[in-house]
Order: sequence, then structure tokens, then C-alpha cells
Amino acid sequence: MNTNVGHPVGSALDARLAIAAAGIAAVILYGSLFPFHFEVRAIPSGPLSALLSTWNIPDDRGDAVSNFFLYLPFGFFFVRALRTLPRWALTLLVTMAGFALSMCIEMVQLYIPGRDSALGDVYMNTAGAFAGALAAACLKRDLVPGARVTILRQEIVWRPFAILLIACWLGNRFFPFLPTDDFRAHWSSLRTLAAAPALLDLYKQSVYWLAAAAILESLFAPMKLAPESEPAGNLESAPSRVALAVMFAAVAIARLFLISGTVSSAEIAGPCIAIFAWTAMSRLRRRAAIVAMLLVVLVILQSLDPFHFLAEPRQFGWIPFVGFISGPRENGVRVFFEKAFTYGTLVWLPVRAGMSFPITMMAGAALVFCLRLAQVFLPGRSAEITDAMMVLMMAGLMLLLREPRS
Repeated sequence: MNTNVGHPVGSALDARLAIAAAGIAAVILYGSLFPFHFEVRAIPSGPLSALLSTWNIPDDRGDAVSNFFLYLPFGFFFVRALRTLPRWALTLLVTMAGFALSMCIEMVQLYIPGRDSALGDVYMNTAGAFAGALAAACLKRDLVPGARVTILRQEIVWRPFAILLIACWLGNRFFPFLPTDDFRAHWSSLRTLAAAPALLDLYKQSVYWLAAAAILESLFAPMKLAPESEPAGNLESAPSRVALAVMFAAVAIARLFLISGTVSSAEIAGPCIAIFAWTAMSRLRRRAAIVAMLLVVLVILQSLDPFHFLAEPRQFGWIPFVGFISGPRENGVRVFFEKAFTYGTLVWLPVRAGMSFPITMMAGAALVFCLRLAQVFLPGRSAEITDAMMVLMMAGLMLLLREPRS
């Protein structure tokens, strides 16, 4: 792998990445100690001994996956923010910091009613911190956003936020990340493909894959030489179309034959429509703006579905992330990946199309907040502040990661 950056390391600490790392640590503390209601409990052996006594109690799959991914960005951003120590020392230091933070949180959770403490959580938290730290240590320290990296003779533009969006989308598609040997689940998935897709679900899958195509295009550097007979825009998007088709094939094979769960016909038809539409739009310079408008329409339709309004409003939830914390972990991980991709792309696409970042951020947050307020009149919907907060958080992360403009 060759890089072409030419930016020397200027300081021992990257302030923006340090802020991102501190923000992730704050999110960990918030999610782990919520609702911040403590009670005095008599633990004769002490909290440390009580926690160590759970060393052989395994986590269930949902807890294990969520605990791993909760600490992975913690390790990644702290290693990328620090530049003074050797990489192996940074990896070890940040892993130990993740271990210490997890141990302290688990012991404090012994005094929170309704929360469980187990050393299995510490195992997965530490593993996540180590994986993130190791991934960050493997990257060149002078690799800055906008730099070009040559991989297999193809120039890739280093865009950390765009890569994060793709990772969130793949995380949602590949969840629960574990293969199954239950062939009845695969047969059930194959049978569902014969059913006609719901229109909103088909539109959702098509738009999401179009958004993934736009993100992939930003990661592939334009080809340097273009024949006069071939429009430049078509050449620029050719590698992204190949990458999109490969990603769809990998996801389809994994979802149908490896990962347990039911696959709808929209999950197969939607990407096919997206690949065809992206190919048709390859000569359009404003394709990012078109996909951005389609995504805004999708966010509106999803928020107001099923368009059956109550006569009396329900209560609006002003405490963020309550649904993620109190709900089932497995479903929460899947939904979090999808929302992170949706709201991160909701800001990224308009900026990619040329809009002002502050205007895009505020407009996106205002739109999502108004839609969530409207959900107090919809039955069975979680009308709370969480989604608007996620728009602002993803926009802040995009700013801290120095996402290049189009």
C-alpha cells in the first residue's frame, strides 16, 4: 500500500480526534450508568470480588456484540489522537484504559437497580478497545483526509467518515455477524423471496443502496486518463459501480446462506434497482443531489408510516437513547447501525452535492426533530429526541474527521 500525503506530523495530539474520543467515552458512561439512580447495597466481599465471581458467566450474543462495538471506536480514536508513543505502546495503553474503564463501570453498576454486572462484559469491552486500537495503529500516522492510497493498482481517497458510513451499512446488513447451521432458516429466507415486496421497503432498499453507491464513488479516485469518446463522469463512477455490485453480491450471499434471519424480496430487488439507476446516472454531475433528495423523502415516509394518526397525542420523550438502552440488545445494535448510516448520510450527501455544512446540519436536525414530534400522533412509534441527537452527533463526527468537500 502506497500513500501520497506529504503532511508531516505537527503535534503530539490531534485535538479533533481527541474530542471525538472524549465524546465516545462520554457516550459509554451515559449508556452504562443510565438512569443514574443509585442505591446502597450491602456487598460483604466488596464490588471487585463480586464482579470477579462472575468470571465464568458468558454474555448472550446481543450483549457481547453491543459491548464489543461500544468500545471499538473508543480504542480507534484514542490511538489516532495520540502521536507521541510507539504504536505497540499506544495499543497496549489504550487497551488497558478500556479495560480499566469497563471494570470501573461494571462495579458501579452493582449499585444501579435493574442493571447487571458481569466480567463477560469486561471481556468484550476490552476486546473491542483492542480491536479499535490495533486498527488505528495499522494506519499511517501521517494519513490525512483527502490523501490518496493505492491498493491493488486502484487509488482510494482516504475519507474516514465515508468509510464509517459504509461500515455502519455493512454492520446493519451483516448483523448478527455469526453463521448458522440451521438450514430451515435458509429455506425460510428463500421462500420469502417469492413474496411481492412492500413498496416502502423496496423504495428504502433502493435509496439506501444508491446512497452506498454515492459514498463508494467518493472513495474511488477518478481515472487519470479518459478517452475523448468516453464521458469523464462515466469513467469516474466505473470503479464504484464494480465495488457496489461486489458488495451487493457479498451481502446477498451472506444474508441468504450464512447469516440467520429472514431476507425480504425487497432486499434483493432494491439493490438491483439501485445498481441499474446508478449506472443510468453515471453521466449526471448532480447525482449526489438526486440521491440526497430521495433520501430526504425516505426519511419523511419512514417517520410518518403507517399514516394513521391518533386523535390525542402521546408523550414526547426528551431523554435521548432510552429506547436503545431499555430495548433488546440485538435489535438495538441493528437499529443503531441503520440510524447511524441514515442520519450520517443525510448530512454527508447534501454536503457532497455542494451545500453548506452548517445549513445541512441544522436543516437535517430540524427535519428529523419535527418528524419525531409528529410521531406523538402515530401509534406504536417511539417519539423521542434520540434521532435528532443522532443527526447532530453524526454531523459533529463528520466535522471532527475533517471530511473533505466535493
